[in-house]
Amino acid sequence: MWEAWFRRAGEACADSSATLLSDFESGWFGADGEIDFVDAVVRGRAAVERSVGLGRSLELRISHLCATPEFRAFVAHLALDAPSFAKSYNTAQRDYRVRHRVRNPQRPAALLHVEGERVELPFWVYRRGERRRALFVSTGQEELCFFADGEPLASEPRAELSSAARCAKPLAIENDGWVIRPRALALSGFTRLFLSDLFIHGIGGAKYDEMMEDFVARFFGVEVPPACCVTATLRLDLPRSGVSKEELLGARHAARDALYNPQRRLAQLPADLLRQRAAFIEEWRRLRCERRGDHAARRTNYHALREINRRLVEHATDQVEELHRRVRDVESALADDRAALDREYFFALHSKTRLSQLVARIRADLSP
Repeated sequence: MWEAWFRRAGEACADSSATLLSDFESGWFGADGEIDFVDAVVRGRAAVERSVGLGRSLELRISHLCATPEFRAFVAHLALDAPSFAKSYNTAQRDYRVRHRVRNPQRPAALLHVEGERVELPFWVYRRGERRRALFVSTGQEELCFFADGEPLASEPRAELSSAARCAKPLAIENDGWVIRPRALALSGFTRLFLSDLFIHGIGGAKYDEMMEDFVARFFGVEVPPACCVTATLRLDLPRSGVSKEELLGARHAARDALYNPQRRLAQLPADLLRQRAAFIEEWRRLRCERRGDHAARRTNYHALREINRRLVEHATDQVEELHRRVRDVESALADDRAALDREYFFALHSKTRLSQLVARIRADLSP
């Protein structure tokens, strides 16, 4: 299946030999046995990075991160004080929306639900092959009860869960086959608190992490290590028409104007109809100046003028269709240009030359 995919991708490129697709493909198939998607992506990216002169990054899969005692301790800490954490999280979300005038209540992240004693945590839980669900906890005096949405999962004694020794082993819900994964802001919060000296974000994450910095400060009473936003726009060398939005506005105006002022846009119209139209226009001007309050006469004039325009347009349907075809052509060309100028194409579709030049520019910018 993957061999067929790479073959089709190569055929879709004007010159696949000029891209880094073959380097990515060699890395993708660089291991024996069944292909694990995430490992294959990592191998492919590493192959491209080697090709443009970059060293190998240290890779840490989220699945491995979530199996560490440190991550379990993070989950346990939030669960043990879930009401307080949810308050900090939700307050940070609301303050972010006020500061940035965000109307969507789901942005930058959905609020955590508090349903009586059940409190939502910023984690997903799922079993292999099943959809992910929100992790809830119910805080009792002696035990914490965990839920996948509304389904009870397992309980943990509060006293045990607060010990480091307990977090060295899988939690009770993990022993039952459930997988715990962090949501976006919980992941960046854990990473910036415990793994990074400097966290590098793209544009979207750099915006949303402002909320995370807020709830970490509220709940943990500390500031996270710094982050920066690094982004680059490198577009594929795809053909573009070069049409402008002004051309589209002009084409739309011409098509609309042909309906209301056919004498301006359409040729070879019947002379008698044009004379009648001119007479109705003159009457319209007279009524507007001399009998402005005669609404019945002005309405009659309006409908008569529209009827004349309709009859004129009927004599030039091919010309009208050509004007509308021009609108569709310009709209299509602009859509194609937007696709050609998209900045999020798969990186291995770029040429080795252009990516190497980008690497050189970044190195130069980072030089002392």
